[in-house]
Amino acid sequence: MKILDQYTQKMDVRDFIHQTAEQLISAQVEQKLNWFQGLLAGNRIESAAKSIANSILNPIADRLLFQHVTILKVQYESVDSTGNNPATLSGLLIIPDMPNGQPSMPILGFQRGTEVYRKNAPSQFDMTQPLNIPEAVIGIILACLNGYIVAMADYQGMGEDTANVQPYVSAEPLARSVVDLLLNTKEYVQTLPFNRWNNQTYLAGYSQGGYVTMATARMIEQDSELAKKIPLTAVAPCSGPYSLSDAMRFLMLRNEHFVEGGHFILMAIRGFNATYGDDFGEGIFTKAGALRPEYQHLWDLANGDSTAADIHKEMPPVPRDCLSFRLVEELSNPEAPAFKVLQENDLINWKPNAPLHLYHNPSDDMVPFLNSEIAYNNINQQNPSIALSPSFYTPLGTIVHVEAAIPTLLAAYAWLNTFRHANKHSLGPGEFLLGGDEVFSNNKKFCLRYQLDGMLIYYNVQDMTIRWQANLEPAEHDTGIFIVQPEDGNLVVYNAQHDSVWASDTGKHPGSSLILTDAGGLEVIDSQGNLIKRFV
Repeated sequence: MKILDQYTQKMDVRDFIHQTAEQLISAQVEQKLNWFQGLLAGNRIESAAKSIANSILNPIADRLLFQHVTILKVQYESVDSTGNNPATLSGLLIIPDMPNGQPSMPILGFQRGTEVYRKNAPSQFDMTQPLNIPEAVIGIILACLNGYIVAMADYQGMGEDTANVQPYVSAEPLARSVVDLLLNTKEYVQTLPFNRWNNQTYLAGYSQGGYVTMATARMIEQDSELAKKIPLTAVAPCSGPYSLSDAMRFLMLRNEHFVEGGHFILMAIRGFNATYGDDFGEGIFTKAGALRPEYQHLWDLANGDSTAADIHKEMPPVPRDCLSFRLVEELSNPEAPAFKVLQENDLINWKPNAPLHLYHNPSDDMVPFLNSEIAYNNINQQNPSIALSPSFYTPLGTIVHVEAAIPTLLAAYAWLNTFRHANKHSLGPGEFLLGGDEVFSNNKKFCLRYQLDGMLIYYNVQDMTIRWQANLEPAEHDTGIFIVQPEDGNLVVYNAQHDSVWASDTGKHPGSSLILTDAGGLEVIDSQGNLIKRFV
């Protein structure tokens, strides 16, 4: 993997969010609605943005663990849209930093939503103009909230890749672009001093990002070698178009005005052409085969060099009216090549092994909730442990799909966090606890908890007696992080400003771990298994 550019966030991320939250939301809403022709007045956007900032993002900023991040613009080797030829793709890595010690963190593959304009890809993020790509800012928030190494793929035809067209809703090439970035991220992180990866991998994404998340999980789990290289801990697809041949086909063909413009239909046609080629189905996904003559100029607008607003200006009010009569007919015939392509790219019938939780708002007006219902009903028959959770939205007076994005992602993120210490009875080098986190002995009879009041306490779960606690006073410091330092094996409690407020004095033993035994012991063990210190 090649590092093209690096930005180190010197300013306080908490302050950054406080200062820009309202502008961030306003910019995202305006970006999504700039083809609505005044549907939402500017003062209503500002009012709604202020409400969300005060109720959601600013409280989150106050709870951020990490104040600084390293942001890397990267290139890596993968395949093109056909899957048959090599291609150099780009993406963005976000790695939280601490001034003292470097925590071991999960890798989060965070897949972005629908974007047609190549320069709005994650890798094009500019620290001096952060609001140009809001999803990268969301990635920073997710990275800093609880400590994740966030990897964001641009996909083929986006970012630095000018040789291809984005294979929109083509499952295999999109998944491959993410898988290859994850593999490169894993290798890169392991070359850093004190390996930052804790061997956990999570996947999440919204809208098209939800679709790509599902496709990526399927690709990894259906390949035993990939599953070993990228061990999936949990997967949270959000509001994705998983049912192309049913829910999304109905949406594309219905005789209805689309207030959001329907540019995704044109993106899907161009994407299928990039994946299947001009000759497929006697040219059904070519300019002449897919579009009516009066709308064939739209073809060139979906090549990555035009914005969604540019396309919407040229789209008919009813998007299906730009489609050729032949394509409409094929999309209505289950035996036709075009229909079979939709079926081939459905993500509704496979067996996940890792915990998988679908999130979707029932009132979604761009990607119908039916997508998640169909996926859940089919996948549940093969793995009944999966779940589907309806999410809420924050009313802005716009479209629900936009309004539900942040609440849905935060709900998914909260669920993913429940796996951080699941089934663990130790803390290894670089692993840590945040305020409110806890880790249990293997028999679940003893618990080490870093409490919200800043106390580090070891409990007997059965009678709730305290077996040991660090020499700290309640509220002595703002809750920060309790970490096993990888470089020396010292156990350290840092406050929110990353100042040390307690240490175990077990340094000079790099690679040490903190072990909770079934007999109630709390011990520091070095990398050779030798006892360094017993607290109780």
